[in-house]
Amino acid sequence: MRNFKLLLLVIGVASLVGVSGVQAAVIKVQIDFNNQAGSYSGNQSPGHQTGLFSPTETTWNTVNGDATDLSYYSDGSLITGATGVHVDVGVARVDGGGANTLNEATGVVGWQYAASFYSVTTTGFYDTALMKDIIYSSNVQVAARVNGLAAGKYRVFSLNAFPGSLERTYNVSIGVNNQRPGDAMSTVTVGGDSVATSWVAAPGNPSNYTFTDVTISGPSDWITVIVRGDVSPEMNGLQIVSLPLPEPASAGVLLGAAGLLRRRRV
Repeated sequence: MRNFKLLLLVIGVASLVGVSGVQAAVIKVQIDFNNQAGSYSGNQSPGHQTGLFSPTETTWNTVNGDATDLSYYSDGSLITGATGVHVDVGVARVDGGGANTLNEATGVVGWQYAASFYSVTTTGFYDTALMKDIIYSSNVQVAARVNGLAAGKYRVFSLNAFPGSLERTYNVSIGVNNQRPGDAMSTVTVGGDSVATSWVAAPGNPSNYTFTDVTISGPSDWITVIVRGDVSPEMNGLQIVSLPLPEPASAGVLLGAAGLLRRRRV
């Protein structure tokens, strides 16, 4: 009986530790590139399909330019704070070069150059403002980066489907402070309108999105997504959600209690 009471006490303490502020609030932001077909508001996305975004989280930030401050979290609440959350887009061009000068040797992204914006005709699964509108590069790389987020671990979804083409293949690299494609690269083989009926993560074939978990040290770090392809690589949107971190204090309390219970039985 004493052991049972002690166990209940330990569980209560562990619960208090868990809600004492060690675990930060979940951060969720959604980005819709371009609004020629309208600004998207909805839940047809890979983040929603996987359950990390709830069906009621339908607020997206529309990005129409090179550098933009994001206004809303996915639940519609305003983004506040001293740093704010920012998105910047770019393409792979030589620093200081002409408008169409491509740095194919190094693949370094020129963040000072804006990507191109385009809208396509879609049907079926892709018939949403989110998927009709894209940013793209007529060269071999288009990129986007986001900063201003709190330190922690995040899951990043990159939506990559050019609905006007039956099949295109993109290499998508998601990382932190990258200036060129890194090791964390997924190959997305995009299917056309008649193929897709749901969100399929790379390396599925056909696929229409990929995701990677990254860890940043603070607001100054950039979460980077670089898309490379032989034919006009593009992005439709991004979803970023913070992931829970371990709570070592709670685990320590439970492990200590287990040891105490064992000693009482001896």
